[in-house]
Amino acid sequence: MGPTSSNPKLYGTVTKRTGNCMPGAGGNCMMTPVVRTVYIYSPVTFGQYQANQYSSPIASTVSGSDGAYSITVPAGSYSVIVDDGGVKYCNLFSAGFACPVTVGQTSVPYDITIDVSAQ
Repeated sequence: MGPTSSNPKLYGTVTKRTGNCMPGAGGNCMMTPVVRTVYIYSPVTFGQYQANQYSSPIASTVSGSDGAYSITVPAGSYSVIVDDGGVKYCNLFSAGFACPVTVGQTSVPYDITIDVSAQ
């Protein structure tokens, strides 16, 4: 659990997985921190994500060269989606929502792994 704050944050690391990441393949699977824009939306359903239909983001930030990002948000439920070269990316779907996270009175970690180019 993150630190208690009157201004809770979402924070984490954006990484990109590349190479041969199949179990037992002995490949060259790599996780590299990347600079990407991280968008915070009102909860996005799986259908909205598939159709690329989003409302305006509530907030956005850019991860640093170490992949780290941090953004202050009010308590509530959100979808955290990354722009990867002009394509919106999410790697977790739960209860019908894309990349869902709930922020309360404490800051919440949320790491994002882009793995579209991994084998």
